[in-house]
Amino acid sequence: MTKPIRILVFGLAGSGKTSLCNTLSRQAVEFSSSYHIYEPFEEDMRLGYELKVQLIDAVGLDKASNEGSPEGDFKQFIELLTDSEGYSLLIHVFRIPRIAQVEQYFELVANSPIPIVLVATGCEAIEPMSQWKTDNFHIFKKFGYKDLVCTCFAKSERSDLESLYAPLRAESRWAVLEAISIYAKEPILFPPEKGSIVAKKQDISPESPTLLQLLSTIFQMVQQWLIQQLHQLFTNKKEKK
Repeated sequence: MTKPIRILVFGLAGSGKTSLCNTLSRQAVEFSSSYHIYEPFEEDMRLGYELKVQLIDAVGLDKASNEGSPEGDFKQFIELLTDSEGYSLLIHVFRIPRIAQVEQYFELVANSPIPIVLVATGCEAIEPMSQWKTDNFHIFKKFGYKDLVCTCFAKSERSDLESLYAPLRAESRWAVLEAISIYAKEPILFPPEKGSIVAKKQDISPESPTLLQLLSTIFQMVQQWLIQQLHQLFTNKKEKK
């Protein structure tokens, strides 16, 4: 019997990790303050072969959003990362445009013998979603990420919004599965000594702003200004009519 591809999914709380895992596996797991091991699932790929995958959804590393302490959460994450069975792939999930969320893991990526794919969630407002990769992947590629997959895993009870989200989720699911099929290798152990390096240098909540944090803040300010300008433009057009 073929063993499933073991994948550790990690990122900050609220980044969309569990939504990604639920969509990929077609399993309904509730959001939790702890990690969750999904049942293995199989997927027939377009090239005629079958993909068997098991996802491990790590605890969200965000002291503001978890019941546990940030130190305890990160310790649990390192224990998962250095699991004796190893992983075929790591998936790092973050929500755009918060690029600073990714910077906190550069030390992990630089020290990882396991391939890491970056998944950006919240790309539903971008057409096509992959445009965000075109514009930004150069920032992350130099740190060792194998690929950047732009996705939307949002859901809505409003039928008009859900009609937009559903096809984007399907597109996103397939894009992530294709990345798994390309980059997942034989299981690799993450050496405990490298886990210690990451744990010592990891700063879950940096006090001083970094360059990427400043760039992210500027981006959000510009985005907000553009939205205000568009709103004002439409308001003026309506008044003239």
